[in-house]
Amino acid sequence: MKKGFTLIELLVVISIISLLSSIVLAAINDARNKAKWAIAIDEVALLTEAIIIAQGNTGKTLQHITGNGCTRCGVCSGSLDGGVDDCYTNWVSAVDKIVSAAGPVYKDIGLSLYRDPWGSPYILDENEGEFPLEYCRRDYVFIAGPDRNMGGSDNIVINLPYTSTGDRICND
Repeated sequence: MKKGFTLIELLVVISIISLLSSIVLAAINDARNKAKWAIAIDEVALLTEAIIIAQGNTGKTLQHITGNGCTRCGVCSGSLDGGVDDCYTNWVSAVDKIVSAAGPVYKDIGLSLYRDPWGSPYILDENEGEFPLEYCRRDYVFIAGPDRNMGGSDNIVINLPYTSTGDRICND
């Protein structure tokens, strides 16, 4: 009698190994996405700090620093596939203006903020002071997340602090 494995035994072992490897890969992918979310939140916190410094240095609202009432409006919708389009170009321009107004301490952060960890641009909406009758609307930064899609279930919107410059003061 020959000793060895039957075809069924080999298929069972291969199936078990495949199942275990898919579980491990899913756990690794989940950990990778959690790490990317942490990076994105840290980058937006750094940008928020630069915005606060830029507003303090200039005495201007965010829309006056960037030159846009809405960096995302009309150009950022649907899938943010990581290409170079008007949405990305507007974002890079806004970051460069914020970093310039924040001063030399922030000069090196611009490049790290051009794309989120998934390769899409962050999205900026400068609302404070945009409309005279509704002056105290929040500015915010939008993170599209792993699906790179505005309006997806994995999006995060981060409210930015008010400027409180001039004769108008907005409260939280």
